[in-house]
Amino acid sequence: MYFRPYPVLTVLTLAGLAVLLWLGSWQWSRMDEKAQQIAAYEDLIDREPVDLETALCAGSPVANGLPVRAGAPADTNIAFWGRDADGVAGWRIFAPVSMPDCAGPGHILQETGFTPFEGASSSDAPARWQLRTVPDAGLFDAANDVTGNEFYSYDAEAMAGVAGVDALSSDYWITADRGMPTELSEVPPSRHLGYAITWFGLAVTLIGVFAAFHAARGRLGFTRR
Repeated sequence: MYFRPYPVLTVLTLAGLAVLLWLGSWQWSRMDEKAQQIAAYEDLIDREPVDLETALCAGSPVANGLPVRAGAPADTNIAFWGRDADGVAGWRIFAPVSMPDCAGPGHILQETGFTPFEGASSSDAPARWQLRTVPDAGLFDAANDVTGNEFYSYDAEAMAGVAGVDALSSDYWITADRGMPTELSEVPPSRHLGYAITWFGLAVTLIGVFAAFHAARGRLGFTRR
């Protein structure tokens, strides 16, 4: 056997191979991670809702998406951009609820309804609620219009001012239970498996093309020369 590789082509091929293998490994790990997240979600939805005091003050870590019972919301509202269970864009309506004494003074936002952009009627109040961590600000989120009460990213201080309360939780809010989160349902583990197979398959193809090219140029063979 003999092999006389082209130096530049070999370096480029190795770089491309490293990228493809990294992408395949990443999708494989995402498949396992997504399966665990779905299992955790399915475990949570089978639980009976607990009151806010139990959720926040039991001493154990708060599970993201824990079913909770609704509190008594104030009359003031906060409008937060989002989508309903059918993917319709509009304003998610929140109102402040008093925090339990064990969690300290202040309030937490609780979702009370949804107003679509198309149409003037609001949807009915949620039937079930979940305690969730507040969302991180996105890179491409629009700027909040505090004066107009239109929020695109969570800002506890500004929202507290609009809601007329001293403080809002900067960690959690109570959202409507709209079923499995879109980040879990839209790309299931099987999709990540398909992506992983694709990237690994491209890596094998790249190796085959590299070998075939060198063989065609007389630089790779399995006989003595």
